[in-house]
Amino acid sequence: MLASESSTREAQADIQAALRGGTVDLRLTQCQLVNVYSGEICRTQIAIRGRRIVAIRSEFDGEAGQTIDCRNQYVIPGYIEPRAVLGEGGVRLADCPRLGVTSVISRAGDEFGDAGSRPVGPVPHHFQEARAIGAPLAGGPTVVRVVHRIQRDCVTQVQDELIQAMREGRAVIVDIPADAGERHALLSVASRLAKGASNLIIRQFGPARREDGRSALADLLAAGLGVAEAVRMTCLNAAIHYGIDHEVGGIVPGRLADLLVYRSLTDERPAMVILGGQVVTTAA
Repeated sequence: MLASESSTREAQADIQAALRGGTVDLRLTQCQLVNVYSGEICRTQIAIRGRRIVAIRSEFDGEAGQTIDCRNQYVIPGYIEPRAVLGEGGVRLADCPRLGVTSVISRAGDEFGDAGSRPVGPVPHHFQEARAIGAPLAGGPTVVRVVHRIQRDCVTQVQDELIQAMREGRAVIVDIPADAGERHALLSVASRLAKGASNLIIRQFGPARREDGRSALADLLAAGLGVAEAVRMTCLNAAIHYGIDHEVGGIVPGRLADLLVYRSLTDERPAMVILGGQVVTTAA
């Protein structure tokens, strides 16, 4: 299918903004960007046009409709919630933005809202697991696209299951336990296994998250994980597992502009959430 004239113009504008400092919608300055690929934390600016990141550089000299000074706060990718259970007793849509969850991957057939209707307000990107290999890449009205898991996985909050699944080369989706002792023990094991591993994934809406409303990042850092490993477990690893890391999971030109701004990475919640290029929530 040939690109439409309007989409071609949009692509040309994105390229101009990226290469020559053209006009963008939003510019973030004085960012301490956590690079999930290299593990570095670097001071930079991020330029966003529409729903996507178009440039990351130390000085972006183009015009911007809005500029936000991040004041040397940390910027990380939005969290991804895999194997999410939607509806009663599961993920509450209203909780997603304030906790920094910008993408949700649900079971086949699950929809946000009643009868698949899209709720009013900011809604995370919704990916849906395919029922089977070869299922058509099309979903309901709230689904961005249907995805296939790249490898076998398991969901657990038990140490032995975590270790066994890692030995078998499966992806491990970890539910953080509500009990403090169990949580510390499980995350201590995860911290030893996480270095260099792309198959350890943390869910934000496990039992502990439903009780205290905190994001998981602070718990991971407290368990001894490095910043890069901890951030990867909340976003990039899930994106790789579902084959959507070309869209989400990292802060790279061309990716969706799903960003979390933290005053300190040990804070319970992000100070600002940007979803698809729009600021959807800020801390008081």
